[in-house]
Formats: sequence, C-alpha cells, structure tokens
Amino acid sequence: MLHYVSSLRVRRSLIATMALLALILALASAEVYAQAGRLWLSTPFTGISVERGEKVSLRIEVHNQGLPPQDVALSLVSSPEGWDPVLKGHDFIIHRVFVDTDEAEYFYFDVKVPGDAEIGEYTFVVRARAGNITDELTIEIRVREMATAAAELVTQYPVLRGPARATFQFRLNLSNNGFAEQTYTLGADAPEGWEVAFHPSYESKQITSLSLKAGSTQGLDVKISPPRTVAAGEYPITVYAASPSGTASAELKVVITGSYELTLTTPTGRLNADVVAGRETPVTLLVRNTGTADLKDVNFSSSKPSQWSVTFEPESLEELPAGEEREVTAFIKPAAKAIAGDYAVSIRASTREATDSAEFRVTVHTSTVWGWVGVGIVLVVVLGVLWVFQSYGRR
Repeated sequence: MLHYVSSLRVRRSLIATMALLALILALASAEVYAQAGRLWLSTPFTGISVERGEKVSLRIEVHNQGLPPQDVALSLVSSPEGWDPVLKGHDFIIHRVFVDTDEAEYFYFDVKVPGDAEIGEYTFVVRARAGNITDELTIEIRVREMATAAAELVTQYPVLRGPARATFQFRLNLSNNGFAEQTYTLGADAPEGWEVAFHPSYESKQITSLSLKAGSTQGLDVKISPPRTVAAGEYPITVYAASPSGTASAELKVVITGSYELTLTTPTGRLNADVVAGRETPVTLLVRNTGTADLKDVNFSSSKPSQWSVTFEPESLEELPAGEEREVTAFIKPAAKAIAGDYAVSIRASTREATDSAEFRVTVHTSTVWGWVGVGIVLVVVLGVLWVFQSYGRR
C-alpha cells in the first residue's frame, strides 16, 4: 500500500515537472518569437521648418516585421501647448490601425502652426503599441521667421492714362517665393464707384482667388473701369493677393484725362431738309462738346447718294472746349437729274477721341424753271397748230 502511494506521488511530480517544462518552453518560444519580430514607426522627414500659419501633413508608416497580424494602438504622447495635432487616415481622425504580418500601413500626422507661435523648435512624439511591444517616433517642427518676400505682385507699367470711358488693363505677375503651395485671395482698394476685375493672363474668365505652387508665377490681367462721370485727375489703386503666410500688393495709378463726348444735331432738333435738284441748300448743324475734356480738330464728313455733294462751313473746328457748342453749316446739293422724293444723308462729326453722326431725311423737289419751260413749249406748239389751220384752212 505504501509502495502504491509513493508511486502515485512520483507520477504526479513527474506530470507537474513536465507541465512546468512545457510552460517554460512555450514562454521561451514566445519570447524568442517576439524577439524575432519587430514593430516600428517611420516617416521620411522627422524635422521640418515652417512659418506661422502653415499647415503640416507628414505621412507616417507602421511596420510589422515578423509578428502576427497586429491591432496597433496609436497615440500622441507629447505635443507643445497651444498646438492641436491629429492623426488621420482617409480623412478620419484615428487611434488604431491593423497591420498584417510583414506589411505596413500608413496614416498622417496633421497640425497647423499657430499664428502666434514663437520662433523656435517644437517636439511631438507619436507612439504605436501592440501588446507589450511599443515604438515611438519623434517629430521636430522648427518655426522660422516669415520670409520677407514670400509672395510678390509686380507690374512693369504701374501708371496708365486715358478718358473716363476707357477700361484700363494692367498686366501683373504674382509669384510664390515661399516653400509651400499657397492660396491667394485677390482684391483691390479703389475709389467708390470704380470696378476692378482679375483675369488670368490671356483668359476671359474672372477670378477672385487662385492657388500657386511654391516657386511658381502666375500672370494676371487687372481691368479697371472708372465711373462715367469721373472727373479728370489721378487716382491711386492698390491691388493685393492675400494668403495665410502674408499679403503681396502693388500700387497702380489711373490718370483720367477727362471724358470725351460729342453730339451732332440741329438747333431745332429736326433732322430733315427740303432741297431742289441741282441746287445747293444750307442746313444749320449744332455741334456740342458734352464731355469734361476739350476736343481738338473736329472734322466733318458725309455719306450721300451718288453724284450729290455736301460741303461744310467751316470745314473743321480747331478746338471745341468742354461744355460748349458751335454752329456749322452743311451745304447739300442733290444731283441735277435727281428724281423728286426722299433721300437719306448721313453727316458725321469726329475727333480722335469721340464721334457722333446724324441721319437726315432730305426731300428733293424738281426746279420750277423747267416747269415753265415745259409750259412755254406747249404754248408754242398750240400756237403753231392754230396758225397752220388759219393759214391753210382758207384755201
């Protein structure tokens, strides 16, 4: 009986020893396996320099080498006060990522540099944990002084001159001299009533903003239209391109020489005339300078039927001051054989800056002299016939 009990105890001890050895071997195998596998974080750029207000987006990869598929917990274990970094994947804020054996998954570290951040270096630590395996990645962001000319807005011809009715087109170049792509909002400080429009060079579409890659330049056409009633003078206009990293501006100037407007009519306002074929008939014209600038060398011309003539007295006006008017006589002479009826004659007054025309309805009458000549011929014929009857009828 004692022998049996002793034998049982020996068996139990042997089983316990074998179980303990199996557990030790399993733990040793797991430790060896764990030591053979590896989990780590990586990014191509662990230190970058930026300016205040810039956005930072770094791609980070989680690598699983030799470990079973892992559900990896992600966290930001260290970040400066006042900053708000996030970990993102496919536009989601994330805190875990699944990584298969011998594979890598990526996510993004995103942060916007505070506008009031001081110049210096700032450290961020990203941690990945899977069970008892961890790895940390340190990212260093250096905030530097803003470039003195991160963007430039320049033009070769900053001053243009012309009349009030003109549209002034300036050609400018916007350059992004910074280190990152920027979006610029376009605008202008102009006098009240003025219109300012921005267009990409050689394009008709109007824009209010544009995006420029670092180191690139975009040509801009800036079209400025003053009010019709603007007085002569100089008008400064500031155009600008604003981005989160700063504002570029250019000073432009429009010199208004005055508005040029000319009207052609008659003292009565009636645009019709009665004339006689072959005769010269005077028609009084009224030329007004309705603009704000003096007009020089006002010339007159006409569009008329064939073989008609239209002359003017005086032939031209050397100067017509703003707000004044002059009378000019047009001598209209229809063709001698013109048929009675209504005709159109167009008369134009023009200068280099302005022009106006008036369309006249000219009624042509035939000359009464030819009517009396015809009556005389008829009377002669009648008297001749009566004389013939009287002379030869008696025989």
